[in-house]
Amino acid sequence: MAVVTATLQPTNTAVPPTNTLVPATNTAVPPTNTPVPPTKTPTPVPPTKTPVPPTKTPVPPTNTPVPAPKPVNPSISATNCGAPLANAQEYYDRGIKEHDKANYECAIADYTQAIQLNPKYTDAYNRRGNAYSESGKLNEAIADYNQLIKLDPKYATAYIGRGNAYRDSGKLEQAIIDYNQAIKLNPKDVGAYFYRINAYLLSDKLEEAIADYNQLIKFDPQNFAAYNGLCWTSSLFGKAAEVMDACNKAVELAPSGFPNDSRGLARALTGDSAGAIEDFKFYVASIKQYEEWEWAKKLITERERWITELEAGRNPFDAATLERLRKGE
Repeated sequence: MAVVTATLQPTNTAVPPTNTLVPATNTAVPPTNTPVPPTKTPTPVPPTKTPVPPTKTPVPPTNTPVPAPKPVNPSISATNCGAPLANAQEYYDRGIKEHDKANYECAIADYTQAIQLNPKYTDAYNRRGNAYSESGKLNEAIADYNQLIKLDPKYATAYIGRGNAYRDSGKLEQAIIDYNQAIKLNPKDVGAYFYRINAYLLSDKLEEAIADYNQLIKFDPQNFAAYNGLCWTSSLFGKAAEVMDACNKAVELAPSGFPNDSRGLARALTGDSAGAIEDFKFYVASIKQYEEWEWAKKLITERERWITELEAGRNPFDAATLERLRKGE
């Protein structure tokens, strides 16, 4: 079974949920109602879209594209990253500043200095693991998360970061094991659930993914991203009629327009063309302000085509289109 991926990685900068599941990056972020440019994918947010290096509060994939990772600054190298500092904390703090600017080499160099001065600096291992993961050095990231877990087996974010690195390495079963441990340590960690949902979908485990959406809704009944993900994902896999209440709830909780995209899909697939047209038009209007971005142009063009087809009495969701959407394309 093809899957819709999402993704999110926990990052150091909060970003909004999106509508396309994408392989999670390594930075978790809380869902918002303001879309941002899409993150890079290998790795979900139509179902979620991108994983990010774990922060203390990982965030879920959702139905609106998430910000693209900042490009590495080629003018920065570890040899010109700044003057020597007095202690581990100062190196750590400067590393965070460089990390936030996507100056990964300098961030890693500063985190390394912090660790050399304080070999038990767990937060520095976590941050360096994130920087390695964001810059594509997955083996180094996993090694740092391993060391962090050895130092503190209850550091839940380390399991999310390592899970994302395993996922991006194609080791989905190991990723799921790590997300399980993160949830065991923090049973109400929303980000961990979303990452596990992503891994389940990548592993063709639809029922497990739906169970996680329902569990999220159970302990966080105001989480529109959970209702939205359940609506979008279930609709793509032939269960639109079963989740219409969830679709309506997502729109109720986030009337900004993003969940209308998911409900539009569900309505179209259950024969409510007029309702689908209304939802897609509302969604397009809500993202017009971002049309200078390629992700927004693509979504607007596609939704306008769907609207035209529905207005002509035709079904735009043939088998090929549904398969493409399941893949997050």
